[in-house]
Amino acid sequence: MTPRRFAAGFVAASMLFAPLGSAMAADDVPPPAPAVDPASPADAQAPEVPTLGPDLPAQPEPSSDEVSAVVRTEEGTVEVATAPTVSALEKVTADDTVLAVDRPAKRYAMAVGADDTGRDLQWGLTRLQAEDLWQRSTGAGITVAVVDSGVKASNPDLKGKVAKGYNAITGKPGARSDKFGHGTFIAGMIAGKTNGSGIAGLAPNARILPVKVLDSEGIGDSDDIARGIIWAVDNGADVINMSFGSDSANRVEAEAIDYARGAGVTLVAAGGNEGARLVMYPAGYPGVMGVGSTDVNNNRASFSNRGSHIDVVAPGQGILSTYNTSTYTWSSGTSMSTAYVSAVAALAMSYSPGAGGEPLLQQISATARDIGTAGRDSDFGFGLVDPAALLEQLGAGRAPGMPTDIAANGNPDGSIRLTFTPAAGTSYVVQFKKGKKAPKGLYAGSRVAQGAGAGQLVTVDVSGKKPTARYAFSVFTQGPSGTSRAIATVRPLKWTLTKSTSVPRNSRQRLDVGLRVPVFGWIGGYPLQLTTQKGGRKQTVRRFVPSADGPDKFTVRDLRWSFHYQFTLLAPGFWNAASPTQSQWINTSVTAKRGSRISGKVTPNKAASEVQLQRKTRKGWKTVATTTSKRSGRYSLPSKGKGTLRIFAPADLWHGPASSGL
Repeated sequence: MTPRRFAAGFVAASMLFAPLGSAMAADDVPPPAPAVDPASPADAQAPEVPTLGPDLPAQPEPSSDEVSAVVRTEEGTVEVATAPTVSALEKVTADDTVLAVDRPAKRYAMAVGADDTGRDLQWGLTRLQAEDLWQRSTGAGITVAVVDSGVKASNPDLKGKVAKGYNAITGKPGARSDKFGHGTFIAGMIAGKTNGSGIAGLAPNARILPVKVLDSEGIGDSDDIARGIIWAVDNGADVINMSFGSDSANRVEAEAIDYARGAGVTLVAAGGNEGARLVMYPAGYPGVMGVGSTDVNNNRASFSNRGSHIDVVAPGQGILSTYNTSTYTWSSGTSMSTAYVSAVAALAMSYSPGAGGEPLLQQISATARDIGTAGRDSDFGFGLVDPAALLEQLGAGRAPGMPTDIAANGNPDGSIRLTFTPAAGTSYVVQFKKGKKAPKGLYAGSRVAQGAGAGQLVTVDVSGKKPTARYAFSVFTQGPSGTSRAIATVRPLKWTLTKSTSVPRNSRQRLDVGLRVPVFGWIGGYPLQLTTQKGGRKQTVRRFVPSADGPDKFTVRDLRWSFHYQFTLLAPGFWNAASPTQSQWINTSVTAKRGSRISGKVTPNKAASEVQLQRKTRKGWKTVATTTSKRSGRYSLPSKGKGTLRIFAPADLWHGPASSGL
């Protein structure tokens, strides 16, 4: 008999996915066992080689004539036999009892995903369909050199994943510390562990090789960078991530790049954060993939450079990852986009060991999704990197397609809206539950929607929820090749706003605004909208993106005596997207005493104010005399006029309206 592929082989295959979790969650309900015909004798034998059964759902056309059978041997053992043709299978199973026959077909892990506590905040992973990719590749066996500021190897999401590395500045072994934090951030984006807490990297089973070329302020010399690149090549780097750059080329650095190219190493570098048409190096060298940044709306991030050196773009604004001084932090930049592309390269090389170097860079460009001007352009290069299309081109097949635009928003009235776009030709199920973790299986939580995907936006609303609690959705997308899962949550958000009680005595107001998520700290990189109304005038709206290291200060000019403002977070995933409306004002008062002249005082008194003597008429109050108060607030008017009189101070830049009768 020809060699057989025994059932035990499937057990070994399933172990390959063990680090990411089991193929079916514990709360999934297994399908019912097939019905047994009681009239059939227990020892009845099927035909020696039955025809391929028509009872199962239609399958894709087989790529070969290969056929398999489950057989019971003469010794009573059950085995799986495979042969290149049906006739060949007949021969090798002639002495066996054939129990079932079918064509071999690909099988993929179902809903393999990261249930890390911060996974819902990592929009970049969703945009790149991380969980779908992990059904094909996790980056195992690939070494990514992070040529940067070092890597804090003790971070919980990096522990055990970081090699000793090399310090190119000192020329000594070891780069598993990081005083700047940048390299640690990049390493987490590439290979952060899917361990149920914190964040996840896009290639979670890749190995990090830290090479220190940047100092504690994030600055490095080109000769140290060249040494670091050469060392990385000589010490097993498959991919070199270079999230740094300058607008001038350097011959020594360029020669090190050529050395790496000659070794077939995949080189990825940042396109730069000046927001200008400016070529940066090493991204501008031949054989290096230059990467630009996109925001959550697939627009070019405002800071992302443009130019001929931009080959592809990737998510880079409002990114959460590992850090040195705190466990996690948020950041934005083409550095972050570069890390994602390096992880994509690791996934491809892990799945297809022959991939790598410049041919792989060409494949990454060729499979990118064009999101700008048709064809290559200076803003987006060839487009948004599409690792699912890349793996498909390498022969991995493609999962049904987890939605890349899934988003949930909570409103103050207790309603939550989920939106997503399921791929055409799939079916979807939406499960919902209260708590920090999204439903893991098709039967976990409450089913709030299901239907057929048509490539169009789906909206799901739930109501009656508490804005102080956290809720989560899982969208399971099913198709012939398996099941995809995407998650979205709504979290309470903590606002930090200016606490002053009055407008200052000038035409400017400085506002502090910050947004915080427990464990993950200050949020940065997501756009905010500031709505202001000054002195009864129309509302004005202004948008900006705060940084990630705490409250930002914003100056509002040309204030009036009253000032109202509200901030709105323009990003999904949170309750109370808008902050409470804040009102600040100046309470003005005026006194009046009648004698030979009318005198009094306007309060507050740090600025001059117009003061009017008015007489009441049938048509309202008529001004009969005007003066200006002194800086002390005191004023004096001639005591003239008959009838009902009053002193009136109209609103100006610093005062609200006030009056006093005589």
